[in-house]
Amino acid sequence: MRAFQRRLPGAAPAWRQPAESDIAVEGAPEGSDESFGLAEALPAGQTASPCDIAKTSETLDGFAVDSSTLTAAHAPIIRAIATCLLALRAGPRPIRIVDISGFTDTAGNDANNLTLGKKRADAVRTAIENELERQTPGSAASFAFRTRSLGQTQQIAGGAAANRRVEVSVDVTVSAIVVHASAPDTHKIASNLCPAGLEHFCCVRNIGNIVLAAEISPAITGNPGPRLTWDATGAAITSPGVGTDVKTARMSSAAAGKFPIRVSWDGTVVRNAVVWVIWSTTTVAIGSITTPTLSAVAFHVRAAIQHRFRILPPEIITDADRPDIHGPAVPVPGAASTHVLSLTALAGGACGHRWDASRQVRARVLNPHLYTFTQLGGKLGRLWADPPVANSVRENYPADDVVGNDDTSDTDENNSPYCSAGVVTGNDAPTMGLLHATGADGNTFEIRAHFREFLRVNLGTKWYRASDFSLWRVHFRFRRVAGAWTDNVSSFAPDNTGF
Repeated sequence: MRAFQRRLPGAAPAWRQPAESDIAVEGAPEGSDESFGLAEALPAGQTASPCDIAKTSETLDGFAVDSSTLTAAHAPIIRAIATCLLALRAGPRPIRIVDISGFTDTAGNDANNLTLGKKRADAVRTAIENELERQTPGSAASFAFRTRSLGQTQQIAGGAAANRRVEVSVDVTVSAIVVHASAPDTHKIASNLCPAGLEHFCCVRNIGNIVLAAEISPAITGNPGPRLTWDATGAAITSPGVGTDVKTARMSSAAAGKFPIRVSWDGTVVRNAVVWVIWSTTTVAIGSITTPTLSAVAFHVRAAIQHRFRILPPEIITDADRPDIHGPAVPVPGAASTHVLSLTALAGGACGHRWDASRQVRARVLNPHLYTFTQLGGKLGRLWADPPVANSVRENYPADDVVGNDDTSDTDENNSPYCSAGVVTGNDAPTMGLLHATGADGNTFEIRAHFREFLRVNLGTKWYRASDFSLWRVHFRFRRVAGAWTDNVSSFAPDNTGF
């Protein structure tokens, strides 16, 4: 007898011609004229041993010729099966149904072998129930045992003794694909089709490996080995993704795209999902420096710019079955911080959207004549130093590259890519002015405002940058001439030089 025998699927059956002594007696009636047929209602799905996911069943072989009596060698296997069933009952994704199939060798006629196979299955069932009750009284009733006979129809290698056997199995499924704990920046996002849709996994580009895990129901111990495989379209997928666990697989996030993946069990695809690596391309429309007349008592300089972020892959916006990346969003990073000029909280930067065109700012003020904030038109957030300083950095880029410290509302943005062919748009027109009454002719004043424009996306409970930074700057330069401030060759460029 081969206890806890591993029967790998897909192997061609092999057997020897039964010995003459086997032919003489195997399958003879055991004092009963009861006859059993094949149980046609039993499912044909994937199966496993309740004790080892790598095996299709737990096998008790070596029954005596023409006998359904369990041998002493079967006792430890029965104990192990009962222990495993109780563990599965108490664990995640528990089982309730156990299949027990009886077999014979090829001696005797079909009808008698069906009867004998059923008796062997019933004997194993009774032994398992008794052992369950011995270990945990009352536990046997929590399982449904389905017994059947396959007689001599499924011969395996190993000769007649190996075929005088009973196989105990449970149905297994890959019930879900989940994100492995080693990949906190990959997020499982529900389909916009709700339960009818596929499983979707999202991350932004270059965030690290995407690591997924197949959840097998029931949660049987062991490593499924070659029984479980992964494959993907459009990208490489490697399994095992963690250690030697083939239930895990990993993919690179180096390239944006839509990557369908499949999990197969014993060669049959049992789970489909999609991995999405998100990024965007950026188009910039730069305007020109203007000097609008906004007040009779002050001089203003303005610049205008527009950013268009086209989301990649486009199917994440257009597919009928796609991850549901709609509002409401979680609070943006730095929500309680305030804007350098208005002191308005950054919390309104996305206004409930999960896609957001955002912006960072840094600012340097060159105030060689040490104008006070009153001379500069009043206190303007944190922009003016008090007391005045000739050269000071008044705001710097945030350390967190997802914080938009120049983004307090979405009134100058279109953050609805589902209504604009996958494009998110941000507009800005920074404007600075000085009071004509301040200073003397020949005085100068300068504000260097540098910006980093970017797209961010809310996945799960976190926000991520989903574009390269688009750098631009405006150097507001003023000179007082003939009692009034004028433009002193202010500059506007798509870079961050000269800060």
